[in-house]
Amino acid sequence: MLTSITEPLQPSHPSSLDLLIYSRSFCTMKATVICLLLLLQSKALIWFARSRAHIFSRRETRARKFLS
Repeated sequence: MLTSITEPLQPSHPSSLDLLIYSRSFCTMKATVICLLLLLQSKALIWFARSRAHIFSRRETRARKFLS
């Protein structure tokens, strides 16, 4: 079947299925980004807590040496 050159190959308005697929993939992408950010944030918090604990333990050791 031949189509004329003036007819567009795709419809100018997107179908509801295309919109559904697009919105689903967009939501999945957003969820993935949010999960990655939460993971990075938790890693950063763990690292920060460990570094602070390390600093406090060093201070505690110094205080023990000073007091003894």
